[in-house]
Amino acid sequence: MENISFIKKLKKDGRSMYAISRMTGIPYTTINELANSKNDINKCSYETVKKLAAYFRCNPSEITNPIHYIENVHGTYRKIPYKWVMVNGMEELHINDNGEEVVLLRDDQMTQARFSREYFATTLCYIDIYLNKKEARKLLCHNADTH
Repeated sequence: MENISFIKKLKKDGRSMYAISRMTGIPYTTINELANSKNDINKCSYETVKKLAAYFRCNPSEITNPIHYIENVHGTYRKIPYKWVMVNGMEELHINDNGEEVVLLRDDQMTQARFSREYFATTLCYIDIYLNKKEARKLLCHNADTH
C-alpha cells in the first residue's frame, strides 16, 4: 500500500529524511522505506507513528493509510459462508456454495459508514435472494422433467 498521506507531509515539510531521522530518533531506513512505500505505515509501531505525527504537528490519522473495515468481514448465514472483499476499488459480497465461489453484489458506492449501517441486512438479503432463485431453478427443472 502506498503511504500517500505520509509522503505528502514529507514533501510539504521539505527537510531531508536524514534530518527528520535525527530530529525524531527514528532510523533513516524506516523513514526511507515509508517514503518509498516499501513498508506500510499502518504496520509501524505506535511509537514510530506517534513520533512522526508529533514531528509533523498532526494527528496520527493524518499520516496513516485509511483502513478498510469492510474488507474481510465474513460469516455464515443459512449454512452459506460469505465474505466481503475489496476488488479494484469495489466492495464485493462473495459466497461459497458447495465449493463454488459466487459474487452476489458489486458496489462501488459502499462507504464505511453505509457499510456499518447496512452490511448485515444487505448480506442476509442477497443470500436469501440467491437461495430462493436457486430453489426456484431446481423446482422449474424438476417440473420440466416430470411433464
